[in-house]
Amino acid sequence: MQTPDEALASAAATGDRDAFAALLGRHYDRIFALAFRLTGSRAEAEDLTQDICLALPAKLGSWRGEARFTTWLY
Repeated sequence: MQTPDEALASAAATGDRDAFAALLGRHYDRIFALAFRLTGSRAEAEDLTQDICLALPAKLGSWRGEARFTTWLY
């Protein structure tokens, strides 16, 4: 059984690198797809996706678990 995103996000927020890697593994392609739809440029989407991934560890502390992790992320 796969660990729910919410459990991984909670663990990642406390510094669990494996949980963070699992979240990125699950959602990287969708983050990129959203960035591409918003920018219309592959290069800009790649840059934006990297920026999001770099900011995510610090931002995870603001996720309160009141909504699904994916709702908060996207």
